[in-house]
Amino acid sequence: MKIRRVTTTGLAAAGIVTASTAVALPTSADTQAYYEGYGPHTVRKEGAKGKEVLALQLMLNCSGYRIPGNPQLNGNFGSNTAKQVVKYQTNQVAGHAEHAAKADGKVGAVTWHSLYIDNASKIRYGQTNNCVKAVQVLLSKRYAQQTTGAFGKETKNNVMSFQKKTSGLKSTGTVDAKTFHKLVVAKATRR
Repeated sequence: MKIRRVTTTGLAAAGIVTASTAVALPTSADTQAYYEGYGPHTVRKEGAKGKEVLALQLMLNCSGYRIPGNPQLNGNFGSNTAKQVVKYQTNQVAGHAEHAAKADGKVGAVTWHSLYIDNASKIRYGQTNNCVKAVQVLLSKRYAQQTTGAFGKETKNNVMSFQKKTSGLKSTGTVDAKTFHKLVVAKATRR
């Protein structure tokens, strides 16, 4: 495994490396389980399947990184999805100094956070788009949520219910960064 240097602010410069200050990260653009307190995230890569992958595909689509093929948004992390993730990481994630690393198509906390930040203004009550649909797909892991792409009363109520039941979230019905990350990592409780 290749190791890259990680700079951390807020640590005393005593010249002593302990288990709590030494971190070895692979050179991937996004294998971090945590980002700014959000996580833990399972790193998704080619071959993965499920609602998190479908939500990823919808968020990429909403960001202008359309996945070619038919059907394009199917919850399967194939080569077309991987190519669009690499393009997104190259253009959006790796361009930020604090995230600079190799764009390799793996999706963890950093890429999810970047997707949310790039699209936060599109995930609001009254909006209709694929970003809202991604949130609805994530909500459907726990609730009987329709995936229409329209942020209406049902979606707002399910967001509020999720926030009430999830530690560290305020029940507002608004999808903020913490709510978004917790939706991504939430275990499915609905069959």
